[in-house]
Amino acid sequence: MRVYLPAGAAEPVIVGYKREVRADVTAAHQWLRARRPGIWAPPLPPPEEEKNIAEEIRKAMERVDRIAGSGLRQAPHHHALE
Repeated sequence: MRVYLPAGAAEPVIVGYKREVRADVTAAHQWLRARRPGIWAPPLPPPEEEKNIAEEIRKAMERVDRIAGSGLRQAPHHHALE
């Protein structure tokens, strides 16, 4: 409702009207997630499989050997300065 006071009028004029209020999509989404999290909650990432770090290192070393050849796996030679 609005109240107007036209020039020269003795009393204010009250005018009723309908106003469109747009829906707040974010608020609706939060409301749904709070009340039905099983349906509306964001999906969880898939669980990571446990990795055997020693096996991962062994596989990486095999890849290095394939790419660079077996020369990289030789023990380094240190020369003492005299």
